[in-house]
Amino acid sequence: MSEEIYTIGKTSIQFSETDETWRCLCTFPHNDGNRLDSTRVASLALLGAAVVLTNRGELLHGMLPDAVPVWIRQEIKRNTVWRERECGPRSYRTNTSADIEDGLRIAHERGGFD
Repeated sequence: MSEEIYTIGKTSIQFSETDETWRCLCTFPHNDGNRLDSTRVASLALLGAAVVLTNRGELLHGMLPDAVPVWIRQEIKRNTVWRERECGPRSYRTNTSADIEDGLRIAHERGGFD
């Protein structure tokens, strides 16, 4: 499998091809059928954490998942994958453009872009 490389500034980030714990995002969102399972949500959260850490100069290196501190990985899993095992599978509907517009409108009304 050929994983996409995400470039943030001068830092390149990608999922390890040898780590089966985290699901790569190479086919996201095209193969998700407008639904996200907990493993996809966990991988998106991991990538999001890597982006934030990169912007702060705190990313350990560019290879996920090991580039993100263990405690963050554990918390992502606790709130997604492991929780699914305890509570049963959940799916997350992807946002439509109307959902995104509503979210932006609400954020703007609350002063989120000022």
